[in-house]
Amino acid sequence: MIDTFTYVPGVVAAAARVLQPAVGRYVVVSTTSVYADNNTPHMDESGPLETISDEIAAGITSHRQVGQYYGAMKARCESAAEEILPGKVISPRPGLICGPRDTTGRFSYWPVRASEGGSMIAPGTPTDPIQIIDVRDLARFINRLIEDNASGPFNAFTPAGRESIGSVVRGSIAAAGAGTAAEWIPADFLASQGVQPWQHMPAWLPPTTPGYAGFGRLSSARSEKAGLSCRPIEATARAILEYYASRPAELEGRDGFDVDAWRTRVRGGLPAAEEARVLAAWRDDNADRGDKADR
Repeated sequence: MIDTFTYVPGVVAAAARVLQPAVGRYVVVSTTSVYADNNTPHMDESGPLETISDEIAAGITSHRQVGQYYGAMKARCESAAEEILPGKVISPRPGLICGPRDTTGRFSYWPVRASEGGSMIAPGTPTDPIQIIDVRDLARFINRLIEDNASGPFNAFTPAGRESIGSVVRGSIAAAGAGTAAEWIPADFLASQGVQPWQHMPAWLPPTTPGYAGFGRLSSARSEKAGLSCRPIEATARAILEYYASRPAELEGRDGFDVDAWRTRVRGGLPAAEEARVLAAWRDDNADRGDKADR
């Protein structure tokens, strides 16, 4: 049993009870948001988890109510399944899941923006770390864990140090093949222009963000030992672009389908007009500094 929609522990426990006589493994697709500490580089699955009071947890009966308690409720879902099916629960903990058919705009911004050409903002420094997983790699890994009768939690994402915002930008530009140029802009300047990490610059947080020293640096050693393999960023970016190009034709004619709204949602990230404004401000700032240096 692979349960991809685990938000309410009571629902998970009820499903586990029904399946108990027949299930070999119960997969609770969890998240790295279960961790209470985002400030410890190389933390493994034994890290401290988010908590929530019994009273608050009891009042959350739908995924729509989870909100700020997302991580704590996911942790409770893991425990709820384990209580009913001890030793039979697999809890993969991915961070940012990306790839084709993702319509959240949380990663697809990079390849889509790269396909638009011109100069694109690249945030911070190329070495700023990130960890992601292509949905196809996650699915393959989950199947392997089931086949191997594994159990317990697994941090499921690219190994710490392998990927960075630099590899995301480079891989996206290579996949797009539109001759796009990356213009690297420091995090502090982007902040001064109202450009938000993660929201406007998906998948990226400045390493100096308070409380997030462990971001992009968690240990995936247990998963790697269990057979996790992650494809190159460029391959994920290429698949996203293929989906972005082909999906509207599949949906055309459906009631209420607005292709422009769909493309805006999948693109996500910083709107084009805002990017142009910030690029202009950055160039003006550099020109001012050059003028002052020449005086």
